[in-house]
Amino acid sequence: MGEAFDRAWGLVKMPYFHGTSSKYDKEIKETGLDPSNNLSSLEQWNIEDLNDWLEYHELDFDDFDPDKDWIWFSKDNPRATMSYALQANNNAGSRRFSPIIYEIDDSIDVVEDLNVEGDFRDSYRTDETVPPYKIKEWFRFRPNDLGESYDDYRDKLREAIKQKAKLEGYE
Repeated sequence: MGEAFDRAWGLVKMPYFHGTSSKYDKEIKETGLDPSNNLSSLEQWNIEDLNDWLEYHELDFDDFDPDKDWIWFSKDNPRATMSYALQANNNAGSRRFSPIIYEIDDSIDVVEDLNVEGDFRDSYRTDETVPPYKIKEWFRFRPNDLGESYDDYRDKLREAIKQKAKLEGYE
């Protein structure tokens, strides 16, 4: 009964999810998610990528404070964090580390940013540090195997997240 209750309670609470790399796992477990240590502030983006991202979401640069650092989340949709986990892991070293998705307690102070369909639906952010006791590992994938194509790896990761989300009722 304990596991079924925990799963049902998790759905009622509707947690947030955050994707990153296992390279940062030890630090996150010790100090939490600190926006100042994150690479998600807009001023750190390649300007062309940033403009494409803003245009895709029908936003302007003026909608953001470029001097702030943010931690980004998805609410009740762990699959939406896959691209963040994959990108962070690629930057960390995909053959040494693993994409990881954390479940974040829904009591954190967040701002809803995007109200769009698809992978980026229901995106949220915070500029506050999320303490370790509000974070638990939800999913961890394996490192990219030597000789495995990036597309195959990404597709296997996507399918593994999809299956876990479905099993836990997030579909």
